[in-house]
Amino acid sequence: MHESLAPTRIDRGYRRLALGAVLVQVCVIILLLRNSYFIAEDLYLPGLLAQLPWSAETLTRSMFGHLMPGFVAVWKAVASAGTLSWPLVGVIIVAIHVALLVGTVRLFTALHGRRWWVPLAALAASLSLALLSCVVWWGAALAPGIGAVAAVWVWDSTVRYLRARSAPRLLAVLLTMVVAMSFGERQILTPVYILGFILLVGIAPLSTFRARWRVALGGWPAWTAMAVVAIAFLVVYFLGGYREDSGSTAPASAIATYMGRSLVEGYLPSVLGVLPGSSPPILGWVAVGIVGAFVVFTSLKSVRSAHAWLWLLIAYVLCQLPIAVGRVGIIGVDAAVDMVRYYPEATLLFWIAASVAVSAAPRMRDVTRQRTVIAIAAVIAVLMTAVWAWSAATISNTSAGVASKRFFSQLADPSSKLGAALESGEVRMLTVPLPDKVISEGMYPWNLSDRIYPWVRRGTEMTSLVEGSLMLNKDGSGSTPMFTTIHDVAFFSGPGCTSSDEQPVSVLQGRLTPKLVGGMVRMTVSAKDPAEIRVLSRRPDGSTWPVDNQSGPAYRIPSGVSTLVVPVAPIAADLVTLRVEFGGTVCVTAADLVRPVYR
Repeated sequence: MHESLAPTRIDRGYRRLALGAVLVQVCVIILLLRNSYFIAEDLYLPGLLAQLPWSAETLTRSMFGHLMPGFVAVWKAVASAGTLSWPLVGVIIVAIHVALLVGTVRLFTALHGRRWWVPLAALAASLSLALLSCVVWWGAALAPGIGAVAAVWVWDSTVRYLRARSAPRLLAVLLTMVVAMSFGERQILTPVYILGFILLVGIAPLSTFRARWRVALGGWPAWTAMAVVAIAFLVVYFLGGYREDSGSTAPASAIATYMGRSLVEGYLPSVLGVLPGSSPPILGWVAVGIVGAFVVFTSLKSVRSAHAWLWLLIAYVLCQLPIAVGRVGIIGVDAAVDMVRYYPEATLLFWIAASVAVSAAPRMRDVTRQRTVIAIAAVIAVLMTAVWAWSAATISNTSAGVASKRFFSQLADPSSKLGAALESGEVRMLTVPLPDKVISEGMYPWNLSDRIYPWVRRGTEMTSLVEGSLMLNKDGSGSTPMFTTIHDVAFFSGPGCTSSDEQPVSVLQGRLTPKLVGGMVRMTVSAKDPAEIRVLSRRPDGSTWPVDNQSGPAYRIPSGVSTLVVPVAPIAADLVTLRVEFGGTVCVTAADLVRPVYR
């Protein structure tokens, strides 16, 4: 009777733990989402991609030097709502991380069976800092987020196919690999990790190298399916000019420095819940010591564990080398080491190796020693969970999404005072560059408010006239625009007047450089009748082009005296002029270079 009931009890306990893990996962993700909002390219990609048709060309366009058709497809689907909805993407992010947890539970179960610790190990992997750091940024939740999640499902599908070969499982391998590759070409390494794991560690305990080799050879249909997908993506990648948009390659010395420092200062501390760059350095070294002790202890107890840790070291080098080559030259070694969202795949590989070490550990016959080890492990787990909770709270409270949520709070809320004023048509929002903490100035012209506000609040009316307009403050409220003057760059060359049948009038003379980011030309103009004007800049080659580098509609000014502000593109110029496109005489009585002040 006891033997017949044992499997049922194990199944019930396993399922309860798995369900509890899902509930914990959902609660943590929701808590992180409550404190964040769209940032950086999240704010302009809807406007950019909404202009493009659903086509192969659109899906395969370069995204920051990457081939990510899945990323583009999800963004276009979200943009079809016509507005930026944080609740909508929040639901998607929760679904992504539930899929991560479920996939990890399935993978660990396929490798080790229904052990009581499997849901807990999967939860620890899913709630690692590298993956939580992607929650607070929608773009990162998609890539590398979905790519890492899909990679886990590639693992699960492959392991299950190798255990019991069937057409449906082979199809699962193919489809999950397509999804993984569509969110970043880095996932091409996933089959390499799996093959290395099969040969060095094996999917069955106590397997010899010859047995592992036979398993690897027998899985040739799976390797072929993944290779076909990978080669197809590589062909598109190398023929599509993506490498030209990927930035500069770091020197060999910087790459080597990053690979060494990231291992002990970023990667290993983060897998145990220590946040690099924010936590005291001593905590990082304690985490490294704990991981090192665990590696040595389990390696001495089991050869299979030693193989698993050797495999992890090799896989870590392969995983982080593309980061070192592609990102270190752009942001520097220090920033790259502390960037925990650069470690999602490597973190999941760590927990795969750790699960092997736990599974392969022999049962201790000495009860007293066994209890001592369990007690030490429990104390370490409690302490590191406390450190992890502090790190997760730090990620939530210090992410750029916090400032962005505050900045857009009233604009996105129709019931706010600002929302009501905009709804009534009493005011319009001024077109200005947004704060660098919300979206980088280097993303010009997509950092301009007229590209973003209508997506935060549908129907927001924009203007370039200071009179009757508002600017957002850091706390989300609206107020009269304020500017600070940029001195010693360009000088007012007026006053002067011109009309549609006359030559442009000079406004500013001096030196506008590509480093003049966030600058605007502010002009006081007067006109007897309404007119349409363009503000032009003269380039070093003698050509003229709109000073904002945009070929859109001309600026409309009313009759009387008004103040116009026009963003300056970060392109070299030495003269700014005003040309009347339509209307009577327009006079410029004052002009200077300014930046908006966010209070």
